[in-house]
Amino acid sequence: MNPPVTPNTDLIVYQITSVLPPAHDGVGDAACKIHRLLRQNGIASFIITSSDQREDSGVLRILSRWSWFAFVSLNGVIRPAHNARIVFHYPSPRYRRSISLMFLPLFFRLLGRETVVYLHELIVYSLPGKLKTLLMLLFSSKILTTDRPNYEFLRRFLFFKRSKLLPTGSNMPPRLHVREAPGHEQPTEQIRRKRQLLSFGHVMVGKGLENLLDAFDGGERLRDAYHLHVIGGLPEIPRPSDTDLLARIKGRDYCTYHGFLSGSEFLASIAEFDIIILPFPEGLSERRGSFMAGMASGKPILTTRPKFPIDGLEEKENILFVDDARSDTLANYLLSVMTIDDIALCRIGSAAREWYEENFSDEAFIEKFMEFIGN
Repeated sequence: MNPPVTPNTDLIVYQITSVLPPAHDGVGDAACKIHRLLRQNGIASFIITSSDQREDSGVLRILSRWSWFAFVSLNGVIRPAHNARIVFHYPSPRYRRSISLMFLPLFFRLLGRETVVYLHELIVYSLPGKLKTLLMLLFSSKILTTDRPNYEFLRRFLFFKRSKLLPTGSNMPPRLHVREAPGHEQPTEQIRRKRQLLSFGHVMVGKGLENLLDAFDGGERLRDAYHLHVIGGLPEIPRPSDTDLLARIKGRDYCTYHGFLSGSEFLASIAEFDIIILPFPEGLSERRGSFMAGMASGKPILTTRPKFPIDGLEEKENILFVDDARSDTLANYLLSVMTIDDIALCRIGSAAREWYEENFSDEAFIEKFMEFIGN
């Protein structure tokens, strides 16, 4: 395969990820966002991905297998120029369990290419998973990571490596792309009298959604006060427990399931909801794209308190913090939020959007990204 024709620019960025939208994967969403922003800023950008992914400008659909040997085929594609940067997103659904790809940064380093590993998860792994990932990071040129727990862990074990905390922010499209909200069944008057509570993101066990359903199942006062909405689909590779959770959501009369919405559809629908709830059992983290998208939307966010403080977040100023994601804690806190009037909730939502724009706007993100990988 001939090398792609690149614009006349000082830097060439190649991102590697196994899936892209419309696949339900936040890492693929992040790669697309970076690709879009790089091209908007005149940087030559390409995405190397699986052969069955969508066609798009700058997307090289090359690999049918994700293995060490498959990357030999990239030799003629990734130019060995001093100004080329390879950004390897990890994990990604089709290679998260691959042991051979742990040596990918070493492979590229031996060929004279600089590799930046963009690490989206680490702390949640088992000890063998952490050791495997640390081995990969050992051979990388630089490390980007999306949340502070990962960053603090890396500083402790790979203190000699150049690393940076850089959450990707919201992966939703710009607001100028918003069109009319997608049509769905209109709520009854009984539902409209309640506060509209939204949970969105991947429908999967481990994100606290099952605890939220437990809270509603066991709380008549909660069902009288709120109507729950769920937006999202199953992950790219769902487990049986994820499928069971989705069936449980669809079977509850206090809940409306909207399915998976595109970014523009989500933004067009956001006005229908009063509060967004994201009850992460392990605590809030900057790596959560659903949290970032919620803050950017200007709606008040109710979520679990982070283990590491996040600069600028203030309880009942620009966010609502619940202490943990247990069902009884969620139920009690949601009932207490009913004492906050609508004007105060709108004020919290507006302040949330201001916090996001100040810290994680597209302009702020791409400036930090280019400063790190370009030096």
